[in-house]
Order: sequence, then structure tokens, then C-alpha cells
Amino acid sequence: MLPGSVRIGISFPSPFEQKTITGEIIENQVEIAVKKIITGASWAVGLEDKTIEEIFPKENERHLVLAQIDKLAQSIDGKISTIELKGKYTPKGPIIITKKASDRIKTAIEKSTPPEKVIEIGIMREIDLDKRHFYLRERPNKKEELHCEYDESLREEAKIGLDKQVKVIGEMYFDKFKKERSLKVEKIDIINQEDND
Repeated sequence: MLPGSVRIGISFPSPFEQKTITGEIIENQVEIAVKKIITGASWAVGLEDKTIEEIFPKENERHLVLAQIDKLAQSIDGKISTIELKGKYTPKGPIIITKKASDRIKTAIEKSTPPEKVIEIGIMREIDLDKRHFYLRERPNKKEELHCEYDESLREEAKIGLDKQVKVIGEMYFDKFKKERSLKVEKIDIINQEDND
């Protein structure tokens, strides 16, 4: 133990042993959760060869585990420089979490937040035909401008829709705070095209 460091020991209560009808022992749910947190933390500091998507294929579970590890990483500040996890559930050795791991965790959290199918209305502005994106502005309820990306197949619709009110359908991607990040457009419809011509 270095000067100024603190060690906290945690042990599980000894639950009564539960078995299935066939006699198999049911694993403790707390133990399962801790193992997942340890595995996620091991990935965050680069001790795992697999991607986080391979370790936790289900998006909801991956997002939940990463969010818990992110809470640990966020507690690292001027007073706490590192957090070390070690014990019988860390067979590869101690897991040392530093502030550096926080960026990797945040990026993975953003990717693990599943998109939602939405319909959005606004004026199409600042189109970039090469990079295939535009901004949707003057949205209802004074919503902020929205960054939209589209496929090459929608090139003509995007050109025609510039500076017009449009309805776009697609998948909305959010950051970890559920704030709109970008919209992957699947369909563009011009509203009141006759009035705009």
C-alpha cells in the first residue's frame, strides 16, 4: 500500500444454496453481476483481446455494464488517481482503471445506445453532396438543428429538398445522455412541394 492509498475489501454474504429440479446449483446473481463488471473493466483497460461487442452481444446488457464502469472512471479526479480491482475474479491480475480508460468507455457507451426509428420535420440546410449530409433546422417545438446523413440513393431527393420544408424518416442515434446525436435518413419527403416551387 502506497502512502495516501485506501483499500476496500468486499465479500459476498453466504447465501443458502439453491438448486434446480435436476440438482444443479444456481449461481448467485450478485456474483454473476460482479463477474460482468470485472470483465467490462478488464476490456476498458485493454486486458481483453475481444471487442466489447463480442463480450456483451446484447446492446442493453453492454450499455448497463459500461455505464457502471463509467461511474467508477468518473470518480477519478484530483483526489483519486487510479482505481485497482483485484481478487479471485481477476485471474489475469489487477485491473487498474485510470482516467485514460474513461474516453474508451464513453465511446463504447455511445455506440451501444440503440437507435430509434423517428419522423422529423424541418427546413433542409447546408447540404454537402460529397459527404452526404445536411442539417435540419426550424424544427417544431424549437428543437435544435439536427445533423442528418443519407445514402447515395437519396442524392436527388436531397438536392431537391435543399431550403425546403421536408419530412425525413430514419434512425436517430443518441449519446449516453439520450441527447440527439445524428439521424441516418432512409426517406425524404418534401412538404407542400407545390407551394415551394
